[in-house]
Amino acid sequence: MNLSQGYDEKLQGIQYFDKVNYDGGTFGVWVFEDGTFVNEGDGGYDNWAFRGWFERTGDDDKTVNFHKRV
Repeated sequence: MNLSQGYDEKLQGIQYFDKVNYDGGTFGVWVFEDGTFVNEGDGGYDNWAFRGWFERTGDDDKTVNFHKRV
């Protein structure tokens, strides 16, 4: 997630977090078990990316609910 844009995260089981500088921006990288992440920025792929088991909801699909793989 581009940390210069707003976000709200309620993630459980965080295994890893770090800040990474890339192409002039600072990005947050999380590894976690499950939870919810809301992108309050523009939502473009240049500003955030994710993978795992999830559903996107909310305005412009900017809320992502992540689930543990069963």
